[in-house]
Amino acid sequence: MDAVLSYFLAMPDWIQLGNLIRRYEKIYEALHGYAILGTLYSHGIQQKYELQMYLRVLRELAAHGFDEVLCYRVGEEVNVKPGWLPVKGDDFHRVVSAFKQAGVDILYLRSMDWWRQQSLRIVEIGEDLYVEIPVQPVFEHKLTLVKLYDGKKLEKLTSDIEIYELGESELEALRNAGYQHMDVARYIFKAMSPPEYLRLAGRICYYAAEIYDKHDYPIQTLNPYVEDGVTSVLVMRGDIPEAKQYRMPGRLKGDINQYDPLYCYVSTLHRETSIVFNPNLERFSGGPLLDEIYRLALAGELIYKEPEEGGERRGSGVYSLNTSAAGKELVRLIGESNHRVLREVIMPRLGEELYLIVVGGGGRGVYELCDPPTEYVPTALLAKAMDLDGEIMKAIDEAVEAGAPEYLLTIESGWTMVERDWWFRYALAVVPKKISLNKGVYFDENIRAGVVSHLVDLLSG
Repeated sequence: MDAVLSYFLAMPDWIQLGNLIRRYEKIYEALHGYAILGTLYSHGIQQKYELQMYLRVLRELAAHGFDEVLCYRVGEEVNVKPGWLPVKGDDFHRVVSAFKQAGVDILYLRSMDWWRQQSLRIVEIGEDLYVEIPVQPVFEHKLTLVKLYDGKKLEKLTSDIEIYELGESELEALRNAGYQHMDVARYIFKAMSPPEYLRLAGRICYYAAEIYDKHDYPIQTLNPYVEDGVTSVLVMRGDIPEAKQYRMPGRLKGDINQYDPLYCYVSTLHRETSIVFNPNLERFSGGPLLDEIYRLALAGELIYKEPEEGGERRGSGVYSLNTSAAGKELVRLIGESNHRVLREVIMPRLGEELYLIVVGGGGRGVYELCDPPTEYVPTALLAKAMDLDGEIMKAIDEAVEAGAPEYLLTIESGWTMVERDWWFRYALAVVPKKISLNKGVYFDENIRAGVVSHLVDLLSG
């Protein structure tokens, strides 16, 4: 049953936007006058800033064809019922567009947690749907709602996702994570399997991408991958107000409250990682690192090197490390255990051919960072799920003509200053392989890591 949100407010007033704008413009002018006189401090300055943004939202709503809003005065308790996204109807899209034009999407950008985005909170009053204006200076009113006259609720994105009570495996994972509130764990948390989490993440990311593509307005997403060694996915209950008083254990993945008011924070718990890949090249710096990388390069096969111009030191190039000599040199450099993980765990999943990219000071760079081609998005995400670089690089035309792969996926990279004003960068990379998805989802039971990318299936037919 959906929770009921309570506000200490009076009966709501329907107010014409023009009247509301004029009323708050007078308050803003007064605050601005105090600020000029130097008599506005701390909280007052914050109120002035919030009021300015609130007025921008009201003006944009009026420009987008809305005539009135529902305002609650500070006062007695009034109940509203939480709704959820997605919502159908043109009014909803007009509201989002107005929020974007007003700059609401950057209002709390610096103060938001990295795993959360600006919310679009839907509420219900009777049979009607409303969107809450997310910025509200507290003067006469505490809450302002925009009615969606043609708004219709769609099915929850969590509707057929299996979310269940904590079992012994989840409780054991919490104990192993050192969680200190085991007495309330069954009360405040529920769980889902990693593949189910990926299904849900795919739906939410796809819907959020649609909104972003249409309005350039970011809304809450979920992390599109789970890191290796995942054992459990926890979901904090959103229908229990006291639940948020407790720490959310594990690796935070997002907040699904605006998609289902029964839940809020989502996180993953992990066993000890099965992928221990740490070349530890940080033990070198400056000239010694340059020497070690070029020693590895010389053991490989040069594919393309940037030509010298006017005697300037550049040194940018790409080398194939698929020779026995390069293999032996790589073992010497990163160690036998790291080399075994690279060859037996990482490369079979991400790509079989290994390359070394080097960029010297003043060099253009043989490979440049690019947006991943659609078919390589799951591969790049899986690399990040395996705690690797996971960046897709595209070769310059001259390198491709010389026989270099068009795209490479970075596994490990670093840089150093060799001399003053002369830097050097390197990357170990593979030719990315295409990952086979099942309805947009890939989950590897052996390493307990997975990704979701619905667009790959959609665009590939």
